Amino acid sequence: MKPYKIAMLALFAVGVITLIVLKALNFGSRRRGVVKCVCSALFVAMAAVNFVDSIYELRALALLGVAFAALGDVLLVFMDKRLYFLMGVVSFSCASLCLSMYSFFTFGWQWWFVFIFVAFVSGLSVGQVFKVIDFGRSVVYLNIYSGLVALCGSLGFTLLVQGAGDLPSFLFGMGCFMYFISDICLGLYLYTFKHNRLVDCINTMLYFPGLMLVALSL
Repeated sequence: MKPYKIAMLALFAVGVITLIVLKALNFGSRRRGVVKCVCSALFVAMAAVNFVDSIYELRALALLGVAFAALGDVLLVFMDKRLYFLMGVVSFSCASLCLSMYSFFTFGWQWWFVFIFVAFVSGLSVGQVFKVIDFGRSVVYLNIYSGLVALCGSLGFTLLVQGAGDLPSFLFGMGCFMYFISDICLGLYLYTFKHNRLVDCINTMLYFPGLMLVALSL
């Protein structure tokens, strides 16, 4: 790995650790927004650098997905305003769709990803029926978004199970699955455990490294 990439990873690690500490200390979303945006910019930069070094054009889909995720991060800094929150949801939905398309066209798919997808969607539906999860006015947007993230994570898990024989597919699968699990943590944080800081910290520990793994897989 080139020295400047190592430097980017080191800065990224410091940023993620700082963000976790800020969350543990209960700093508000806007107060930790700068650190969050720096971390997002770094995984986009890593993806862009690897894309430029590649001759595989479909990697533009993954780069676009990572960029949409970073845009979502910026928008959710202002998630206390409904418009910005919904724009963030749309941005992350686009990210999940792009990553799923890249996974499908580049690495193929295993039929049993459907079981993971259906299990998640069923659990989410049951949770809403019994009021364990309440999406409120955003129910339509968040269910579509959750389905797209579940698709991305399910495809990622199948790549993960195949093992590390093909390092790019393994890194991509691990990254997508971590992104999926981080989203589950985010949902629990916002709609079930009502702002439990531990759950929020776990979300950060999974989400940012997950997107960086996706960037490194390109």
